[in-house]
Amino acid sequence: MEENKGKRKKGKKTALLIVLFAVLALLVIGYAAIAEHFVTRYLPGTVINGIDVSEKTPEEAERELSYSFPEVSITEEGKELTGFTLEDVGGSFSYADGLQKVLVDEKARYWLSWILSKKTVRDFTLDPVISYNESEIPSFVSGLSFLQKDAMVPPTDAYIEETETGFDIVPETVGSTCDAEKVTDLVREGLKNKEETIAIDEARVKPAVSSSDLSLTDQMQKINAFDTISIDIGGGKTHTMQKKTVLKMLTWNKDDNSITVNKKNLTKYVQDLAKKYDTMKTKRVFTTHAGEKILVGGSYKDTLGYTMNHRKTYENLKASLITGDPVSAVYDKSGGSRGEENDFGTTYVEVSIREQHLWYYVDGKVALETDVVTGKSGSSATYTLPGVFQVLSKQSPATLVGAGYVSHVNYWMPVTWTGTGLHDATWRSSFGKDIYVSGGSHGCVNMPLAKAKELYAMIKTHTPVIIYDGSEEKAGESSET
Repeated sequence: MEENKGKRKKGKKTALLIVLFAVLALLVIGYAAIAEHFVTRYLPGTVINGIDVSEKTPEEAERELSYSFPEVSITEEGKELTGFTLEDVGGSFSYADGLQKVLVDEKARYWLSWILSKKTVRDFTLDPVISYNESEIPSFVSGLSFLQKDAMVPPTDAYIEETETGFDIVPETVGSTCDAEKVTDLVREGLKNKEETIAIDEARVKPAVSSSDLSLTDQMQKINAFDTISIDIGGGKTHTMQKKTVLKMLTWNKDDNSITVNKKNLTKYVQDLAKKYDTMKTKRVFTTHAGEKILVGGSYKDTLGYTMNHRKTYENLKASLITGDPVSAVYDKSGGSRGEENDFGTTYVEVSIREQHLWYYVDGKVALETDVVTGKSGSSATYTLPGVFQVLSKQSPATLVGAGYVSHVNYWMPVTWTGTGLHDATWRSSFGKDIYVSGGSHGCVNMPLAKAKELYAMIKTHTPVIIYDGSEEKAGESSET
């Protein structure tokens, strides 16, 4: 009996153990099942970025989370040109990696300890993984408003400009044109570096020439070095081209930053110079032996006076404008020494037809004088034409041949190209008075042999010879009536 009682007691213990093990097994299985549940879901009280994701899978939680792309500014010189977000270049965001990490960190097998703890909320802050489509950047940039053709003002180069007073450097302008490819590169680099402000200053198209470039400053130094130019206009006189005028003769070439002579302006200048200083066949003031001032010259037969060679003078001035060296005007025909009133100088021959007299001055003093016989009056073919002449040549002896005459002379000094000159007339026994009225020459100035010889010995070629007949206009009087 005692044995049976012991067996019954042992059986009860075994049954109890079985029940206990069964309950424990159920608890373990239940705990494991719940733990398995939270392997893919967040524990109660899990909050991510302010959103309660309890009992949610990461996929479900991601659908609950949102994100606002920050604005990216494009600036130049600190000024905002425009703004955009990553959405404009195919941007997207994802919390997947962060959500998965939170799920792992929660350690689902410890779910019971979390529930039994006094904590009711587990709060997480996640940043999404941001991505964008790099291939969309070029098309996005090309559509930016400040890169549109009508919005871009091209830069201008600095250059040298002709002004009223000479030349000045006109500064460059920056404009508003940007290189789209450079902007694209800068935006791409800025997004890569997660910059919120992308400066595109280096994309600005800059002027090729600035006001400080040596190509301009060197030329301006040359221009500033230009000064007056002294022009020898013959006859012992000079004309000064002022600096202001010198600069007007120059032109700045933008293409190669060079200075050249302005052909039009220099041509006009030479013309004006000739107009001022040419004296051939012009009336000039002459003071007679009696001190009377008259206007002489202007005859088509005049042989004394200056006639400028425009082409050669132009070339001389052209070279001088660049070098600044003194220069001489070039004349096809030249006069004598220039004075305030004429270009006769102080050594010349004076012949008065009315007085039938000749004076030869050397350095302003009479060196020789004599009565003469001039051309027969009453006929334009023989009358000695008044004018301003010069001794063209000298010949001793000479034979003069004209209409109806052949004359042998000892001393011949022609003053016109048509046969008028000074010479001896051995066939005459008297000179002066009014012989010329009916017995004058064929147009030449006849002189006594001794006087002709003396003059021939003293006079040089190109010596001025002024012939007048008393009908000339007085200097200072108007010819208008």
